[in-house]
Amino acid sequence: MPFDDTDPRVQQFLIERHIQDNLHVMRWFLKHKDEMIRRAQSTENTKYYTDEQIRKTAVEANIKSLSKQHEASSRHRRRTAITGSVDATALNPFTMKTDEPSVMKPVDPQESGILYKQLASGGGRKAYLHMRKYKLPEEKYNDCVTSNVYGWALKESLIGISAPKHRRYATFTRDIARHSGVHPDPPHYEPPTERYYKKCIGFE
Repeated sequence: MPFDDTDPRVQQFLIERHIQDNLHVMRWFLKHKDEMIRRAQSTENTKYYTDEQIRKTAVEANIKSLSKQHEASSRHRRRTAITGSVDATALNPFTMKTDEPSVMKPVDPQESGILYKQLASGGGRKAYLHMRKYKLPEEKYNDCVTSNVYGWALKESLIGISAPKHRRYATFTRDIARHSGVHPDPPHYEPPTERYYKKCIGFE
């Protein structure tokens, strides 16, 4: 059953009880004050910290956690960095990262200018690619980009660059240019004359 707050005796009791609790708290604080100050983690005044110092503290904490994660993930990497030697320093020129050479040679400004011309005046992407396709691979690339080296640096080979001698156009030109005229087809080009061969291929 709750107390009757309107009763003066109850009010006097609550006031005395509150004063008694405050005295107990003050007595405990005075008794353990020195020990609390000694065990305090930080006694610096932090109200004058700037925003930069607060951000710096957060960044340093993140760097520590990242370094621990880096050490933990090193066991799962395929490639590990050089550590524990003089070569591991970033000032060593042998371990400094260098720019990889470009695969393709720089394009001639006259050729690249075709891309910026109007289509009516012979420009555009199609005209640019049409001009580039007539260049040899060694004129466009610094090195062979595939494992198939067939056709690479033909000018430097002893055989040299020549058209195929047995393709259809070369055979036709050779037949027209020879002094004896066009030769007839060989016998194996003619259709078969035997009756059973004709029936198989549908001549009869």
